[in-house]
Amino acid sequence: MRFILAALATILLTGPAVADSVALSAEEVKSLITGNTIVAETRLPRFTDRKDKTFYIHIKQDGTLKIKTFTGDVDTGRWEITSEGQYCSQYDNTRKGKQSCYQVKKSDAGYFLFDVKRKIVSSTFAVKPGNAEGL
Repeated sequence: MRFILAALATILLTGPAVADSVALSAEEVKSLITGNTIVAETRLPRFTDRKDKTFYIHIKQDGTLKIKTFTGDVDTGRWEITSEGQYCSQYDNTRKGKQSCYQVKKSDAGYFLFDVKRKIVSSTFAVKPGNAEGL
C-alpha cells in the first residue's frame, strides 16, 4: 500500500510525461542544446498564477549563456553537462547565483528539465537553432 501511495504521489507531482520519458545521455544533451536557444516554460509551483511563464536561454558553445526571463530581465552565466547527462546552469543574478542541475528528458510531449532532488518537472522546452531570440 505504501508503495502504491508513493507511486501515485510521484505521478501527481511530476505529471504523466515523466513516467513515459527517456533521459538523454550527456552527448545527446550537448548535441541538442549547444549553440542553440532553449524556449522554455516554467512548471515550478510558485509560478502557477503567472500568465506568461516563457523564458529563453541562448546556450553558447564556449560554455556561457544568456537568459531572458519571463519578467523580461536579461542575465548571463555559465552552463555545463555532467558525465551523467545533467544540464547545469549558474547565472550571475538569477536564482541568486546558485547552480542548479537537471536531468534532460524527452517524452512524446517534448523535452523537459527534471529536478532530480525535488522530483519535479522544472520546465518544458523546445529548441530553436542558433541565437533565435537575439540574445
